[in-house]
Amino acid sequence: MTRFRLALWLLLGVALLLAGCETSAPANASKPPGALEVVFLDVGQGDCAFIQFPNGKTMLIDGGSPEAGALVTAFLRRRGVSRLDWVVMSHLHADHIGGLIEVLRVFEVGEFWDSGYVEGSPIYETLLRTVQRRKITYRLVEAGMRFRLSEACDMRVLAPRKPFMSDSGSNANNNSIALYLTYQRASFLFLGDLEEAGRMRALSGEANLPVSVLKVGHHGSSNGTDDALLRLTRPRAAVISCGAENPYGHPHSDTLELLEKNRVKVYRTDEHGTIRCLVSGDQLLIEKER
Repeated sequence: MTRFRLALWLLLGVALLLAGCETSAPANASKPPGALEVVFLDVGQGDCAFIQFPNGKTMLIDGGSPEAGALVTAFLRRRGVSRLDWVVMSHLHADHIGGLIEVLRVFEVGEFWDSGYVEGSPIYETLLRTVQRRKITYRLVEAGMRFRLSEACDMRVLAPRKPFMSDSGSNANNNSIALYLTYQRASFLFLGDLEEAGRMRALSGEANLPVSVLKVGHHGSSNGTDDALLRLTRPRAAVISCGAENPYGHPHSDTLELLEKNRVKVYRTDEHGTIRCLVSGDQLLIEKER
């Protein structure tokens, strides 16, 4: 794609978005200089998000199931990625970290972020051994940490808080890493698989948390979203990562009804494929693969 055609396509995409529409475009198209890019990969029943910051540095949040490893590595290679500056595992369930094992084996990684919450999990143990074998810097993150990842681009860790939750009914989910990313006037909220108890704990004390794009928690499960969250964040768009005809019935109908009631535009990987968000200047462009 020539530089002129790319610029024309981006201008058209912004115009369509401002008119209340979205665009369909290849998820590996070039990123304009100085833009923030967030890509929610279609990894089936799982989670995976790739971020390229305005300064060119990169982050991967989760990697889908073990079967998704090849898909994620292929996507990164198509994008010309040879190094991931940060790899984040939201929590230790296989549908979030299984694909990361292949990623860590293939790519140079600067830092690996973990909450430190541990349950018996062979796939988590394999992942940690891979981090150790590749001599990747291992960082424990928790609520209250802040990172400047690029100029005007900040990330706050909202969860987990210490001590870890131990009686929530789903402790692995409720001790997920939750991240709040801001760049210029845009913001993204990544909730992992936080359920109501974990979400209430993570967001307590937050009086105002505006969100442009909400990564819906727990694949659109009914326990991943509620009125309190939507009143606090007032998202413009929401992304649900789930597999077509998955056995859990994700996303649940009450979650979709709640998002509709709050006039949130919903994008779903099972219906729309990979979903790409670009923040450039004052504009937020959201593309869907299909």
